[in-house]
Amino acid sequence: MKYIARCQYLLQKGRFAADVLYFNGENGPSDLPYLGNLKPKLPDGYDYDGCDTNAINMLKVQDGKLVLPDGMTYKVLVLPESTFMTPQVAGKIAKLVEDGATVVGPKPHHTPSLSGFPASETELKRIADYLWGTKDSDMGLRNVGKGNITWGGRLNEVLNGEKLAPDFQVYGASPRAKIAHIHRTIDGSEVYFVSNQRYESANIFGAFRQKGMTPEFWHADTGVTEPVPVYYLHDDRIEMPMHLGPAESLFVVFRRTNASSHLSFLRSDVKTDESPKGPTIEIQGARYESDSGKGADVTESVRDLVRAGNYEISVSNESFGDPAVNVVKHLHIEYTVDGKAVTKNVPENDTLIVVDGPGGATRLPDFELHETTRGLAVTAWKGGKYIGSTKPVHPGRFKLDVGAPAPSWPGYIGENGEISIEAKDPDVLPIEGAWSVTFPPNLGAPASTTFDSLGSWTENADPGVKYFSGSATYHKEFDVPPNMVGTDVVQMLDLGVVKNFATVRLNGKDLGVLWKAPFAVDVTGALKAGKNVLEIKVTNLWPNRLIGDEQFPPDVTWQDGHLKEWPEWLLKGQPRPQTGRVAFATWHFYNKDSKLLDSGLLGPVVIRSAKQIFIKPKN
Repeated sequence: MKYIARCQYLLQKGRFAADVLYFNGENGPSDLPYLGNLKPKLPDGYDYDGCDTNAINMLKVQDGKLVLPDGMTYKVLVLPESTFMTPQVAGKIAKLVEDGATVVGPKPHHTPSLSGFPASETELKRIADYLWGTKDSDMGLRNVGKGNITWGGRLNEVLNGEKLAPDFQVYGASPRAKIAHIHRTIDGSEVYFVSNQRYESANIFGAFRQKGMTPEFWHADTGVTEPVPVYYLHDDRIEMPMHLGPAESLFVVFRRTNASSHLSFLRSDVKTDESPKGPTIEIQGARYESDSGKGADVTESVRDLVRAGNYEISVSNESFGDPAVNVVKHLHIEYTVDGKAVTKNVPENDTLIVVDGPGGATRLPDFELHETTRGLAVTAWKGGKYIGSTKPVHPGRFKLDVGAPAPSWPGYIGENGEISIEAKDPDVLPIEGAWSVTFPPNLGAPASTTFDSLGSWTENADPGVKYFSGSATYHKEFDVPPNMVGTDVVQMLDLGVVKNFATVRLNGKDLGVLWKAPFAVDVTGALKAGKNVLEIKVTNLWPNRLIGDEQFPPDVTWQDGHLKEWPEWLLKGQPRPQTGRVAFATWHFYNKDSKLLDSGLLGPVVIRSAKQIFIKPKN
């Protein structure tokens, strides 16, 4: 909840920042399409707003920008791809162009209203000929007054003509990466919310259309704020490397503060292991249809989406068209994941999750770099040579790709700001063997048991564990060698795969809740040499208990998936009949053969210990 509160606090403050304003038009219904269906298409790296006629009438032009009374500004106004427009709106568009606005859109030929007809049609033609010219053409540009109007071309050409670089761009990402952003201006600061839309890590370079400001990372999940340790100025934009964990988000805040010491780049000179290959997915068949079977085959559409790396697909008319108008539909799909057959029926306006997630094991970044009181501190989670510089970056001066050959660097910190660091592999301590596990009472599970090794509860022979839903606590004692602790040593506890949430206590110290991958926590200061006591409370989801209850006789009457009536024992406040059931639900979600969800601490659990290396770059 703190994460959501922090995100919403910032995302509701200040003003949204957008470059393009799309006019909905005067036709009914007045509806702005989704981003992917905007016409003309919005180029990557820009954001937009939509507006109606009332907003058009409130627009003014200041310094070549379109401005609303509340302070919102835009560089380009896009008209709908329609040949209809009232002379009143056309006159307003003409006034905006005369005052210096840049407008994109086709020439209107008719008014959508009979009000004032035919004089209104004559007036519209006069204004349209004045703006777009008397000769009709598929493509063109006309300067009128201080502004201009274009039609028929691509929007990126217009934005380039205005010398307006993308507000946010991503470089160096894998083809599967999907990064979204929102930009707001808050009390003179420029705030970007950057979100990884995949359940897998992403290493990217982010380019922000800012200059003369100092960037900071604000972490909504922890509340930590810190100066960005590595960034550089390139073509009036600030660019920086960013590591985003699975589905992780991050605020990048630009403020007018004194710049702290920072590097222009730092990277590993050791080739990293290739990212794990994704699953092999074969789409055998997919239909978007009503319950009666009326619909369309969308197999190729789904295949194209999966080939493009989309493992979460919106089941909607936006994705597949509308083969059965005004009828509720669903997606019936059959496919295989690594040879395993999967069949799903996903309701309209829901999301098809092709491959389940999150919760898989996630590799930590090769290194972390943080500002400390002693300077920039590098914590290398992968041994090898790291090279960097404090000097301004010049395009082509060095390669940003990990594993590229390193130039010859003069030393630890050279006279010209070059940096070379040798880091050894971190010490690794696997936490193996048996775990003692305790369960809460009255939820069907035993009070305690011992797991010889880590695995999903659903694989346990005891039905009370197999179908358990709730929180179970793992207990473990282990010894830590002295070399893994000490001054300037950072220790990280990595739980591997967790289904679904974990609360960690080490030697009595509460280390918080881990609710997303990677399920890892800094245990520096809590870990000690010698004997340590670890407690991990793991909470799963509710379906397994509901499926477990279906193994017993029902104590209610169902009708079409819901309760036919409230059971008499409940209405009379009597004890529930002892059928073996634990949960109570008003909807019949599952049957006894429904698929169980992996649950518990799956691991592997390891502790990694790395020595911090301090560098003090020159300003």
